[in-house]
Amino acid sequence: MQKFLGLFLAFLLPTPLLAQKKLSAEEVRQDLVQVQSLLEKYYPGMYFYEYPKDFANRLDFLVPKDSVDLLSTYRRVSALISGVMDQHLSVVPPETNENPKYLPFILKRFDKHFYIQYNQSPDSSIARGSRILKIDSIDILEDYQRFSQLFGADNDNLYSKNYNLERRFSTYYHRWYGSKDSATIIIDTSSKTIPFLTAKEALTWTTKRYGQVIRKNLDYKVLDSTLHIAHLDLLSFRGKKKLNEREFKMTLKSRFKQIEKDSIQSLILDMRGNGGGAIVNVKRLLQCVLQEPFQLYDSISVTKNGFKKVFKPYLGITTIAGRAYLNKKNEQGFYRTYYNKGQAHKPNKKHNYKGNLVVLMDGGSYSATTFTIALLKNKERGIFVGTPPGGADWGSFAGLDYTAKLKNSGLKVRIPLMSLIHNTEGKKREDFFVQPDYHIEQSYSDFLERKDTVLGFALKLLQNEGNP
Repeated sequence: MQKFLGLFLAFLLPTPLLAQKKLSAEEVRQDLVQVQSLLEKYYPGMYFYEYPKDFANRLDFLVPKDSVDLLSTYRRVSALISGVMDQHLSVVPPETNENPKYLPFILKRFDKHFYIQYNQSPDSSIARGSRILKIDSIDILEDYQRFSQLFGADNDNLYSKNYNLERRFSTYYHRWYGSKDSATIIIDTSSKTIPFLTAKEALTWTTKRYGQVIRKNLDYKVLDSTLHIAHLDLLSFRGKKKLNEREFKMTLKSRFKQIEKDSIQSLILDMRGNGGGAIVNVKRLLQCVLQEPFQLYDSISVTKNGFKKVFKPYLGITTIAGRAYLNKKNEQGFYRTYYNKGQAHKPNKKHNYKGNLVVLMDGGSYSATTFTIALLKNKERGIFVGTPPGGADWGSFAGLDYTAKLKNSGLKVRIPLMSLIHNTEGKKREDFFVQPDYHIEQSYSDFLERKDTVLGFALKLLQNEGNP
């Protein structure tokens, strides 16, 4: 709590965005209480990772003593929700600018120092590896710590927190400080005024400058033709067309057909930074790499009030279908178990990969990806390299969500409605998060030389037949 109080002093900083909209202390308190009411009513994970008294104490502390602007209110609501410790639970940030501008850098942290990994600005004199010390006279580590209040992580997973703070620092900077056109930045020993760019402008420069290193989903490459080692980059379990996952299905099928054609004996499945996607695609992947039937879930459940949001009562047929699917009931709500072996998914007969498997993971491996990693680990299918993934081994509060609007600020809160319990194959592990067999992170020297430490380790491991 002391750490939280210290970080929260930064809420007193001026906020340029939406400063014209003021909320009284009582209006902010009402919105915070509304958040608590909504979570207790719909969210299946309330008080799962923290005690009710801790939530109540945080809420009381976040009530301002005087009127505040909308951005400050957003910070307070975010701080309340981030303490629940669930990355699926979030607050939609306020925004009046349809085309906001961002700090044009993607950063990399080593110890307490921050370096430019990708320079997205037109200024080519700013080299990769340049160290950023301050932004508008504020130490970058201070900002880094403050921004951690804007989002949650499952059971406060530090690998997940650090991953998102590094990769999305520019986004959180905008959410914390609001709209800016530029900032004065201390880079190494010099001071520069850096113009901010729109997301489209930043992407243009990123593609132009780093096009060769931009990852592509389901990208396949043979790394060692002699030993038949290949790399499959799975960046997302979502295809380009969200309403139709046929494209993902067909691409995945063609990749494993090619893997078979190339007589691949060892496959590196790279799921670093994969934030999840469609569960149906998890099933499709597992059918390609497992050799025995499998279950995805132990159970799925939803609260009584959450059930009404998932299966709309006024539509009639959906309520009937919902009760047929979630066919068991308890005090909390409705649920379904998956212990019937006849419901198990069967592996593919064609293009089923039976060779060595190495799984790469990190703090950005979340949601459906954690789901996949946990099941592969339970099946003892593969060697796991990297850091623990962002999600919990047991499962998550995810699936469908409900977006509620707070009555005074108008801020929107996204609330996951379902509890998804991973299939454990009857195994129990002491660790809350799936642990890698080899804990590997990028070294500073490899960062400067643009070497992929984790992938390099996996390749060497396979080339040396399991001896790193």
